[in-house]
Amino acid sequence: MFTFPIQSLHHVTLQSPDGLAVDWIAKNLYWCDKGTDTIDISRLDGRYRKVLIREGLQEPRAIALDPFHG
Repeated sequence: MFTFPIQSLHHVTLQSPDGLAVDWIAKNLYWCDKGTDTIDISRLDGRYRKVLIREGLQEPRAIALDPFHG
């Protein structure tokens, strides 16, 4: 059985996170935040966090990626 260390990345600034997607090729993490109505991105290690989309969303709940097609 594998055990992986648990690491909290963005717990302080998240309001209501929901939906999570991992781009294993570019090593990015994407998530929705219903509290701020945004879709955010960071590196898998938590660095370089940025709001990707902040307009036109109402309680985003899910996100899907297709890294092979951009």
